[in-house]
Amino acid sequence: MSDSHDVQGGFDALRRDLTEQLNRIDERLRPYDELLEAREKAAKALAALDAGKPLKKRVSWEEIALYVLEHPGSKAAEIAADLEVPVGNVYAHLERNQDHIFDKRKDGVYIKDGWETYRRKAGDR
Repeated sequence: MSDSHDVQGGFDALRRDLTEQLNRIDERLRPYDELLEAREKAAKALAALDAGKPLKKRVSWEEIALYVLEHPGSKAAEIAADLEVPVGNVYAHLERNQDHIFDKRKDGVYIKDGWETYRRKAGDR
């Protein structure tokens, strides 16, 4: 076998080894994806509190319900940060509608079955 074949074979083996190493590292980093997402939400909430980003003042319980439907188990602070509203507004809606819309648990907020029957019709707004 010629030297060029030996060199190419060495590069191929090194490429395979490095690819496998990167795959192993990616697997080890996968659990941190959730932490990075939570960090981003917390940073967003902090920026909003520090007036880095204006908050809208109002939010409807329907907006919160649709958010929770998409993100079951969310905490009130996460909901507020993502919807860019004061957390007090979210807490008020969660409390006011906990019997028929929201199911507040230790691990977060969930939507109760049949919540859609409480939604306002388009003309009722």
